[in-house]
Amino acid sequence: MRKLIFLIFCTFSLNAFGLQKAPVLVLEEGKEFYEVGLHLDILEDPTKKLSIHDVNRPEWASKFRKSVDKVPNFGFTNSAFWARLRVQNKSHSNKKWFFTQNYFTQDYITFYKKDRGLWESVETGDFLPFKTKEIESRTFTFKMQPEKESIYYIRIMGVTNRMNFTITSPEELFSEETKNNLILGLFFGLVFAMVAFIYDKKHQ
Repeated sequence: MRKLIFLIFCTFSLNAFGLQKAPVLVLEEGKEFYEVGLHLDILEDPTKKLSIHDVNRPEWASKFRKSVDKVPNFGFTNSAFWARLRVQNKSHSNKKWFFTQNYFTQDYITFYKKDRGLWESVETGDFLPFKTKEIESRTFTFKMQPEKESIYYIRIMGVTNRMNFTITSPEELFSEETKNNLILGLFFGLVFAMVAFIYDKKHQ
């Protein structure tokens, strides 16, 4: 009985402090959109000096903590933050997906994925030229093609830091971008009409 109570206590403690690994994100056939936040393991780097090779070493890999928020928000800080995401692909193996940071004022974001055993990275952000974006979009979107078991790392840094991450299919991404562009077009059209109306009133 004491062993059972101890086991329950340990399990509760691990969950309460985020010491267990986050659950694997499973891509399923027929589903086109995934929120990523609760599938992340997160590491704060106050030095801003850790590399992709550092965070894969056992001494650092064990310091990642399971996210307890759908959209982890770190507010104003001088630290960099790493996220580790494990993906299991049960959709078509050759299907392409897109990983998106929907917090479009993120100063810096780097997406790491493995290709033939080597880490590749794409760095972009609000403080970097638009041409650094892998996909031309208001958000920061990266190409991914998960195998049956894949792992990804994301590093963010800036005045404010938030992990508003999603994974979408190409069809879903195109649909969302079209909708956003339509809304922006209507907004700027309304602003232009108001400015023109005020200008006409002043010059009557």
